Amino acid sequence: HNFGADSTNLTITAIYSIFEGDKVFVNADWDGKTDITCYAQWISASGNVYGDMKFDIPDGGCTIPAPNENGLYLLRVVTGKSTRSFKFIINKH
Repeated sequence: HNFGADSTNLTITAIYSIFEGDKVFVNADWDGKTDITCYAQWISASGNVYGDMKFDIPDGGCTIPAPNENGLYLLRVVTGKSTRSFKFIINKH
């Protein structure tokens, strides 16, 4: 979810906004290869793994719960040796 840089060379990255406790679908297609570790973690603005939780992601993906606290978080998705991170703003209902 990156947009092309403008004349200032500023790269704009999408930020998602969801409600606390909602669920997020995490897609991780690893074609059933058993040697690939695939998981997701919420990382707080302070750099800590939220609740020390790690969500195993099956082939094809699944839903995971959002943190129950407001704030800015990264959703880190690890598939094998690749990592992707997405920014989320968590709001109260």
